[in-house]
Amino acid sequence: METPKQATWLVRKIFHARHWFDDLGDPNKFSKGENFNIKHAYTSFRPQLPKVQWRALVLLKDVIPRKQFILWMAVQNMLATTDRLVTWIIQVDPLCKLCSIGDIETHKHLFYECTYSRSIWHFLLNWIGIRKQIGEWADEVRWMAKRVNNKNPKWAILGFVFIAVVYHVKEMQEASNNIEEGTLRGQEK
Repeated sequence: METPKQATWLVRKIFHARHWFDDLGDPNKFSKGENFNIKHAYTSFRPQLPKVQWRALVLLKDVIPRKQFILWMAVQNMLATTDRLVTWIIQVDPLCKLCSIGDIETHKHLFYECTYSRSIWHFLLNWIGIRKQIGEWADEVRWMAKRVNNKNPKWAILGFVFIAVVYHVKEMQEASNNIEEGTLRGQEK
């Protein structure tokens, strides 16, 4: 029987789960002796997805959830940059307002081709005592994710600083777009 089109999401999930059970074959393979082992059944149902490299960075302890969410959006390139807004047919000036380069505001530009965000990240790295060449966004995320897993408090602090920079750049980007439109967050023109 096919899933009814008017079914709620829960009913659709149940119908979808029924196909899992059909694909399982013999349910006795999840039994130890006479006892059914729910752990084995559950792990066989779950998709086995590869772990992402930025997991440790996004799941850093004691981070403010709002900042953690912005970082999660940023590492997946899902922030509402002006190039994405244009594709959604929202009329905005596509140029970056944080720097004077005149480039289109893309995710790649915002982190760390933009002179504004690059200078903040460079200044804070130097302040902490780390001398390194700032790379592209993916390189910086990979570099940070490797270090925040370390037990050294210096790297944990650097993780918080990285998250704060990402959050600050996103907030400044939103603020500069709102100022240009003549609006403030939560207010109409």
